[in-house]
Amino acid sequence: MTSIVIQNAAQAVAEARQAAEEAAAFLAKANDETDKVARRIAALNVKRATIISARQAAKDDPEHGAKLATIQADTEILTELLERCTADAVPLRTADAEARRLRAFAEQQLQKAVDEELLGRLLEHAAKLDGLLLETASQIAAVGQRLGVRPNCWAPSRALHEVLHRLHLQRLS
Repeated sequence: MTSIVIQNAAQAVAEARQAAEEAAAFLAKANDETDKVARRIAALNVKRATIISARQAAKDDPEHGAKLATIQADTEILTELLERCTADAVPLRTADAEARRLRAFAEQQLQKAVDEELLGRLLEHAAKLDGLLLETASQIAAVGQRLGVRPNCWAPSRALHEVLHRLHLQRLS
């Protein structure tokens, strides 16, 4: 049976994951737009370099001047657009980082809730085993005494003894 705390934590994880996916999608879209503008500027720079190389090689074309002017105007417009796209992406990057942080926190809280419930169940189980082992050891001693065998015909394994001893010492400190 899953506790309400775990159910709530799992719901919070699902919501945080959804929010993180949405924030990442918005950021990816903004980055794609920015990259698209940057690629257009790079293409214009290649055209500009091609025309300048042709002119330096004495291959004059009467349209070079007009093309260079158009490239310059387009580059200025696209550069302004690139600056706006870059600025518009800043809050999206912040939102993405925050959504990822909240998702990680929600996942940690879920793990904590699961671990706390597991610990509670394990402690309950250990208490039952403690009582069962104590009752069993007492019965072994009683039966052994009735049969006339030595009273300590059973003892916990060395590993169990060491774990129990260590736990006892830790509890005392």
